Amino acid sequence: MLAAAQAAMAEDVYRLDVVPSEGRIQVRAELRELKAGEVLCLPAFGQRQGEHLTLQSVQLVGAEDKAFDHAGCLRAVREGDARFEYTLRMEELEEGHYWSASALSPLHQGGYLVFPGESLFVERGVKESPSGAAETIVYISDETQTVSTLRVNALQEGAGGHSQSYRARDRFELTRSYWAFGQFKMLVASSDKVTWRLAVDEAWQTSIPTIERELSQILEYYSLWMPQQTPDNISIYLFSVPYDASYHQGIARPGGIILELGANAASRAEERRVLMAHELFHLYNGEGLRFDPSKYGQTAWFREGMTQYMAFKSLLAIGLITREQLHHWMALSISKQRGGVYDAYYHGFFVSYAIELQWALYRTPYNLENFWAFLGNSKQWHDLHTNDSIRRLLMQYSAFDFDNFFKLYIPENARLPVTDLLKRNALNVGTTQVYHYSSGIEYGLDTKNARLYARRVEKNGPAWQAGLRKGDILIPERNTNWNDDSDKRVTVVRGNQRILYRIPVTAFPVTEFVISY
Repeated sequence: MLAAAQAAMAEDVYRLDVVPSEGRIQVRAELRELKAGEVLCLPAFGQRQGEHLTLQSVQLVGAEDKAFDHAGCLRAVREGDARFEYTLRMEELEEGHYWSASALSPLHQGGYLVFPGESLFVERGVKESPSGAAETIVYISDETQTVSTLRVNALQEGAGGHSQSYRARDRFELTRSYWAFGQFKMLVASSDKVTWRLAVDEAWQTSIPTIERELSQILEYYSLWMPQQTPDNISIYLFSVPYDASYHQGIARPGGIILELGANAASRAEERRVLMAHELFHLYNGEGLRFDPSKYGQTAWFREGMTQYMAFKSLLAIGLITREQLHHWMALSISKQRGGVYDAYYHGFFVSYAIELQWALYRTPYNLENFWAFLGNSKQWHDLHTNDSIRRLLMQYSAFDFDNFFKLYIPENARLPVTDLLKRNALNVGTTQVYHYSSGIEYGLDTKNARLYARRVEKNGPAWQAGLRKGDILIPERNTNWNDDSDKRVTVVRGNQRILYRIPVTAFPVTEFVISY
């Protein structure tokens, strides 16, 4: 009993209360047994535009004069405890400042979504195994509804359990969170087996009931094959990207997904649905399944490419895309691969296509939906997977010999006979000439200062001739479509000056593939 009590006291306690309508996060934390030399970082330590941090109380034993550095971190000089409370308030970013959910924290366990801003980061001793876990409870709106409870291993390579270990590249990465500035609409929905919480930025033009209905259809279709591997609770966050109307990006973790979409991408049903289906399938492929870290890169074709294949196939089956839309995406993918650069999405998609085509040509009943149902029921689901284990699983499921197939087509330098595969499936591959448009400028996102900058300016291109140069700070017109044929209106910040530029675009011909019956 005494040992159990001592073990309980050794755990960190961290509580987060969130009130989105007030833009407020209230944090109370007790950290036990900080070791000498360990670094403690408060999340989002008032460094981001639009954030204000107020420390209500701080009691630190063994820290160097309670001195937090500019990134919100302090180093313990001797063993001791830490107790503190603080409030973080968020406001809308000023014009020209943008934040992107570029990656979620891999610190997850128990199947819940974690943002860096929801967690207190303690970089424990690098050479020691983590001795404890942090208990985190997240509340929302009325501070009575629990959104998630998780146990987070310390930042430590080699952390055990289902959680992946992670060490931040720098302190800024530890202290930056992904809170969106603006009002969110919240929706809690449930089916027979799954409850999800949907948070949608009000800047989205697409109706929340439409989004909820699409998500329900996709997830329910997936759960038919793998009900025992489908999470009970899923959190879904939909962010609006004001600086690029065509922007689309998704991120998945075991407890949910984040989608970032510009206005055009959000309104285009096909593009939105494919991204949703792709990220939701990652709850199984890449998040539910685990992969050998030493051979992780080699399995990208399976984690990403097969995920894309299953997303399209599922959307087709439930009527959320047409076969012509699928063929259009396949044709664009073939066009993009003419340079010979390896792309796991493309490669894995057509490897998956070839696997199913092989089963179909031999008139067998096998397909990848049933393969995933087989895998979901297999004891091997919990193994650390490699290409060899995937090959064996496909052979166990279908009794087909995939040895030569994997030798020929799985390596990154493999050249798949894609056009031959399509012809064997009675599809024709032709070409057409289209026009693309460019203003001669590519933007980058400066995540430390929450702003855009000119990452590349084509010499003598339209932006160059207008006066823009590499490194310029950019404030584009809201919902700019960087790839259409309209002129771009961009404000450039140079010191205290703001200069508005109107940049024309140039058209150039491109040969693309077309797939038809």
